[in-house]
Amino acid sequence: MLSFLHFQAHYPSSHILYAFADLRPDSGEVVLSDAWADKDIHYPGDSWNDVGNNLYGNFKAIYKLKQQNRHLKVLLSIGGWTYSPKFHPIVVNPALRANFVRSAVRLLEDYGLDGLDVDYEYPSNEHQARGYVDLLRELRAGLDHHAQMKGIYHRFLLTVRHSTLLTPPRFKSEMLPFARSLLLADPTTIKSYTYVKWTSTSIFGI
Repeated sequence: MLSFLHFQAHYPSSHILYAFADLRPDSGEVVLSDAWADKDIHYPGDSWNDVGNNLYGNFKAIYKLKQQNRHLKVLLSIGGWTYSPKFHPIVVNPALRANFVRSAVRLLEDYGLDGLDVDYEYPSNEHQARGYVDLLRELRAGLDHHAQMKGIYHRFLLTVRHSTLLTPPRFKSEMLPFARSLLLADPTTIKSYTYVKWTSTSIFGI
């Protein structure tokens, strides 16, 4: 993290996707995957004598970056390859989707984030694909409602990432959320790094 902060100080970015938050498939709740690193670890210059419930860790370090670069947007990325299987039962269950939205928006508020990024790898059938679109729609509505409740004229960002490999067995399960997410999300990232052939000398896209 310290090397990243040094790099960011010299080569400022416009957006940071902080990855990855975990999910609880039995409840739909979005949770931090490493609370110690995210909010507790003390970096050089952090006091051990502060009074109260203070924020430390990577979120504090990123907050300090935002003070230096007022245009920097920080999004919490949810899922990724490791945690994505936990999406499967959530996206098809309206109650679990509602818990997902509530908990994700709460994390956004608690840690002063500018948006959320959803990285679901990948819906495995059409039922999950349709549920995924519903989740994105409900998350967009949840973010807009949160801004309204805060009384601010601000659009919290919602970004998604999709595969580039749309083979026939997975076409319906991936093309549907991809197409509809273009209407629901802000930027949509197309992932091509997953589909490469690694050799001892070079990398070839498949």
